[in-house]
Formats: sequence, structure tokens, C-alpha cells
Amino acid sequence: GLAENGWDPLEAHMPSTIDISDKFGKVRTAECMGLVIQLYPANLQAHEPLGKVEGITLHWEATDRDDAYNDYHLCILHDPRGKRACIAKCLDLAQKGQHAWGRNTGLYGIALAAMATGFPATPEEIDAMALSVAEGCFKLKLNPRGKLRLAKKKRVGNALVTVAGFIEVPVVHDHAHLAVHDGYASDRWDIGSQLPKTHKYNLYVLVMAKALVIYDQLVAGKRKPILTSLFT
Repeated sequence: GLAENGWDPLEAHMPSTIDISDKFGKVRTAECMGLVIQLYPANLQAHEPLGKVEGITLHWEATDRDDAYNDYHLCILHDPRGKRACIAKCLDLAQKGQHAWGRNTGLYGIALAAMATGFPATPEEIDAMALSVAEGCFKLKLNPRGKLRLAKKKRVGNALVTVAGFIEVPVVHDHAHLAVHDGYASDRWDIGSQLPKTHKYNLYVLVMAKALVIYDQLVAGKRKPILTSLFT
């Protein structure tokens, strides 16, 4: 597997980081190692508390590679000049995101600045997402191999209402996991968890395989976390 092959994202794809969580609504751009980031203050729930983090929801923005939205806690951008990723903190840990319809409480959002066609995710972005997932689980004491039990919801017209029962999704899931249960799967497939494992747009399988290697290294003390300040 990846561990036996000595895979390490930091060898070739060391990401840069920036905290822009206090910039949204104040300035239109920010700079990360020379990369000009376009800021979009779209989150109407940022003033609400996130609550205890129980899971991580993965997305892609379906935008250009230099766009950051404060709908998500972390946005992972790509700098083509240096072939590196920039991990941008867009919300504080205490703030609620606006990334999972009707399910933002307790779910930490991480998004790739990418889309399936036009701006596909780069290897650098994928490795940075894997690193973010691993360190997020380590810092927030989440089990990346675990399951998360959530209240069942149902789409009724343009609303999502809570109904009797529960659903179960991975602790680290993409938006498509939720959309399938909640009745709007045709609208959301994000990083492709519901596609065949070998499909070129199923980035979820690739991200998680790499994230688990890093997480196990962190737990075993073979690696020191480098993104701790992003999860505050």
C-alpha cells in the first residue's frame, strides 16, 4: 500500500497555508505566497456556532482554482506557478459553515477549488486535502475510519425537514454521501464518493487512502502535525 511505498505528500507537494477568516467582507483579495486569492463572503451562517465537531464533509467548489468561499472552513487552492497548494482557513472552528444543506451544525467543511471539467483537482490539491483530513481528525479527535449517526431528513419541495429515524455516513464523507440519504443526489456528487471506485472523478477514494496513511503516522508519533493553527 501507500505506507509500504513510502508515500509522503510533503516530499513533493508541501502546501502553504494562510488564515483569511477575518478578511471576508472586508477585502476582495488576499495573497498566499504570491497567489492572489479571490474572496467570496457567501456564508449567511458564519455568526452561528458550529457546535462540537462530529464529522468532516468534503467538497469541491466547482469554481476556479484561486477562489475561496467562507461557506467552508478550509479551501484548498492551487498555485500553478510553483505547482503547490495553498490551504486557506476561511472560518474559525467555532463558526458554522454553509456547505451541507440542513446539516451544517457539527460538520467541518473542506473544499477543493476545482471542478470536474475545466478546472480538475490537481495532485497538489488532492494531497493537501488528504493532509487536512488527517490532521483535522487528529486534532479534533475524530476517527477517520468511523461512522457518524445523524438524524434522518427528507427533501420536501425546497426544504429539508427532519423525520423519524437515523442515517449513517462515514465520519469523513463528501457532500454526496448526505445528498443520497436526503433525496437530492442528482444535485450533488462533489468529490465523487458515489461513483465507481476506479472512476476518474472519484477523488474520495484517493483522498481517504492517503489521509489514512498520514493519520496513522500522526497517531504513531512518526509525523508531527503542521496544520494545527488551521483547526482553531
